[in-house]
Amino acid sequence: MDAVVNRNLLFAYFYAVGRALDDAHYYLVRTRAPWHGRGMTVRDWDAMAMLLPAIQLADAPLARELLLRGCELHGYAPGRGVNYLDGTLFEPGFSLEGAASYAIAVERYNPGDG
Repeated sequence: MDAVVNRNLLFAYFYAVGRALDDAHYYLVRTRAPWHGRGMTVRDWDAMAMLLPAIQLADAPLARELLLRGCELHGYAPGRGVNYLDGTLFEPGFSLEGAASYAIAVERYNPGDG
């Protein structure tokens, strides 16, 4: 199990977090790998339920900043589908787990860790 956690942690920390050049904010994305067709997009459930806990293990202050940034950009319409990293809709579609992911992420965030 440690190998799976370490692999996900490595991917989440180095491939799923991007820092913008224009505003210097951090963003959660599917992947920064250039060969991925939907790389600079984000799904709510992927970001809040899978990537954020892994990043919290590695860097809790960064996880807090990503949680706040994700709620700021995508929290106004949770679960609406796939978004670009700036909050613009990429692919419409509703998912209940995407809508619930914000409440779950905020509830599971433990400020004592960071």
